[in-house]
Amino acid sequence: MQLGVRVYRALGCDGIARVDMLVDTKAKKVYFNEVNPLPGSLYAHNWQQSGVSRVDLVEKLITFALARHADRAKHATTFTTNFLKQF
Repeated sequence: MQLGVRVYRALGCDGIARVDMLVDTKAKKVYFNEVNPLPGSLYAHNWQQSGVSRVDLVEKLITFALARHADRAKHATTFTTNFLKQF
């Protein structure tokens, strides 16, 4: 799980995603395979197994999305120019 979190953060992921890994039990190694931004129904199932209901999951995802949007809006830059008026 720690490797999945590290990969997610290293790639700058936002929102929901599933980090897929391959486990080589003989070599005792874990390999990162891919990040799936649309993890499907198993995503909610896995959270439910951790004690998070589907309703709580959706509410948390909405809260996180609104917070991300507000944060990005603070960093928005607008440029005003009359460049196109010359055409």
